[in-house]
Amino acid sequence: MAKLLSSALILVTLFAVSINSKAEASLWVVANENVPELTKKTISRLFLGKIVESNGVNLSPINQPIESASRTQFLERSMNKSQEEYEGYWMVREAIGKGTPPNEIAENEVLSTIQNTPGSVGYIFSENAPTGVKILMKLQ
Repeated sequence: MAKLLSSALILVTLFAVSINSKAEASLWVVANENVPELTKKTISRLFLGKIVESNGVNLSPINQPIESASRTQFLERSMNKSQEEYEGYWMVREAIGKGTPPNEIAENEVLSTIQNTPGSVGYIFSENAPTGVKILMKLQ
């Protein structure tokens, strides 16, 4: 009986550690190495199509698909917008000829796309800081 309780306690502990490590994943804003440092406000303006360059570098925002939890969190944390508000914003901008929304890339392709695309800026959930890209910020 003691062995069974001990085994159950170990399983509960492992389960709790697993859940806790998932909860600790952070939302990172990342960019190609040639992108200059950007503020949160500048990143927001980039994903709203209000700026296209910084310090002489043409910037290219990379969104994740609308159903992505990363995208939902990015919109809320970076510009305090919901998916619906963001989509509505871009519908109006397109209708009046003021641009098109950022390209959408699947989450598993974001890092490689940013590494290989000068000027690109995107975001990703990860427990550790992503490597091979410039870290612009960690959004809380």
